[in-house]
This record gives sequence, structure tokens and C-alpha cells, in this order.
Amino acid sequence: MKCLYWSSQNVNNNDGVSNKIKAHIKSLQHLMFNTYLLYDVCKGNNSIYYLNDSEFFVQSNTRFIHRLCKIILFIKLYRFVKKTNVKLIYIRYGADADFLLIKWLSKCKRDGCKIMLEIPTYPYDGEFVNLTKKQIKYRRREVYYRNKLKDCIDCIVTTSNSNPIFGVKTINISNGIDIDTIPVSKAIKMTDTVNLIAVAHIAFWHGFDRLIKGINNYYSNKPTINVNLTIVGGGHSDVIEELALMVKSYQLENHIELIGPKMGAELDAVFVGKHMAVGCLACHRKGITEVKSLKNVEYATRGIPFMYSENNTDFDDAPYVLKVPADDSDIDINSIIDFLSKYDLSPQYVRNSVSHLSWNCQFEKMIKEL
Repeated sequence: MKCLYWSSQNVNNNDGVSNKIKAHIKSLQHLMFNTYLLYDVCKGNNSIYYLNDSEFFVQSNTRFIHRLCKIILFIKLYRFVKKTNVKLIYIRYGADADFLLIKWLSKCKRDGCKIMLEIPTYPYDGEFVNLTKKQIKYRRREVYYRNKLKDCIDCIVTTSNSNPIFGVKTINISNGIDIDTIPVSKAIKMTDTVNLIAVAHIAFWHGFDRLIKGINNYYSNKPTINVNLTIVGGGHSDVIEELALMVKSYQLENHIELIGPKMGAELDAVFVGKHMAVGCLACHRKGITEVKSLKNVEYATRGIPFMYSENNTDFDDAPYVLKVPADDSDIDINSIIDFLSKYDLSPQYVRNSVSHLSWNCQFEKMIKEL
């Protein structure tokens, strides 16, 4: 069977999301789907669409011909689906529903395609803050047209517990991982130093400011155990700038560093010597109480204990997880030290506990339920 997988994410960024998409393709191929990957890359005033890494369409984003280009894009896509006999369309939704998307999906569904829409984070409205007038217009359009999805798709894939979403039945999954691509960490016992690592595409809902404030509080009491934090990743420049200024104002440069994005072997090297990883600490800021973060699965696959604040049924009862309050209070560093002082699980034990969260297992579940 043939599948068209469409993502608005550039899969060549070599970041966590790109690797997730590549793992999706690998799992679909494992399930005997001949899969075409469609993605777009912004270059200047154009969006260049690639199909299996070959240029498929160039869309101008200039004001007067953007709409015409998008119409042509969907015509080409429809013809491609018909010509190649695609029977499954999987879309990683970018909160961009409009009339043309709805019309294209409706035609494909009428021709016998099964259509799955993945919503990476739900609800997602809280992620859109400080919008311009133009962006507000786009958001209103998306809110209107997403309620028409129920007429033209078969299901929504979500890591939330919501059912239905926008009037569409959901397939509720966990975030998965391509386990073979992530090495297991070496066991490291806490002595007179605690080394923390936080990896993210940094945004306000990661709440790393809570941890920085907690470290500042901790050092104000002249402790005997050193606590260090390495924050890895790019993301929202204003948030990163704010975190850097906070570190400087607290004079914590010797204990906290922001080192930018790292991938592959470089990221593996940063994990060496780390006692604990840091997940999201402020999902409540975007109105989310339950989420199955991909980063948590990656941490567990490495075999390292980690902390987070949201509800996550995959990990809430795990002995290698430290739950912190889901509010804006400063993180209590002594609770981290106390947790690690009693911690004795092997990295391999932690890794083995998430073997069922491979993408192969998750996609088998999705296709079965579809």
C-alpha cells in the first residue's frame, strides 16, 4: 500500500522533531507502506516543497500570488495521489486548516483514501501568544476551518487523552522513539556534585526559569554539594535571552550554561557525566495539564532519571521520575539532591521499561485502530 506523509517541518534540520518524522517513515516502511515524504522549506519569499527530497513545487509567499500558488499546489497534490494510487494520507498538522486543505482532503477521501491527522500537542491554542494582526487573522481562519475536518478525515492521532477532537474520533498513542538511534548512558552516582541537563526547542512553557531561580535560592544558603545545569537547544530567541540574562544577574555563570543546539554524537557527549535530565516544567502556562512529551521518552531511552511537572500516564508512577509542582514556584533543589541520593536504578533497567514505546509499536496500534 502507498502512503503520503506530509509535514510542514523541514526534516533536514536534524533536530528532535525531524528525527521523529524520519522514525515515522521508517516505521511505516516496516509495516509495508511504500511512503512518500512531503515537506517544505522556507527560502526567502518562497516555500519549496520536496517529495522524497526531490523538488516538487515552489510556492511564492508574496501577498498577491500566494493564494494562486497554493491552489496550484493542491491541484498537483491531488493528481499525484490519483496517479500513484496513494491509499493512506498521514498529515502532521501545523494548525493551518483553510478552505483549500479541506477541499483537497474531501476529494482524496471521496476517492477512497484513509486520512490520519496527527496533532503533535493538544490543546495548542495556548502556544500562540503576542500575535500580530495578520497572525490573529490566520488563527481565526484556522479555528473556523478545523471544525470542518470531521467531514474529511478518518481520525486524529494524539498523545493526549482527548476524545474526540474537533468532532473527530481520536487514536490515543504515546510518543515513541527509534530506540536504535539513542545510546544508553553509563551509570553515575551522586557524590559532591549534581549535574543536570535540559534539552529542548526552548519556549516559555519549558519553565527553565523556575529551575534557574531554584538554583539561585540553593546557592544563597552556602551548600556543600555543587549543582550544575546545562541547557541544550535553540528555540524562541526572546526566551533564551531572558534565561541568559537571569543566569548573569544571579552570577551563576560557573554553574549554568546555555550551549545552543546539539545533535547526534555531540549531544551524546553532553549527556556524559549527567545525573538527571529536565523535561517540561511549565506546560500549565499554555493551559496543558496532560502531555506525553517525546523528550521524556528520549531521556528514558538513555536510561537517565528525569523530572517534569505535567501529568503523563506513561511515566507518572515510574521510580526514575521526580514530579515537581505544576505551577510557577521555584524548583526545590534539595528535593532533587534527596531523590538522587537514594536513586539506584541501572540505566539499562530504565531503557528496558520503554521498549513498548518504539514507533513500530505505536504505528502498529494506529493502523490497527484505523
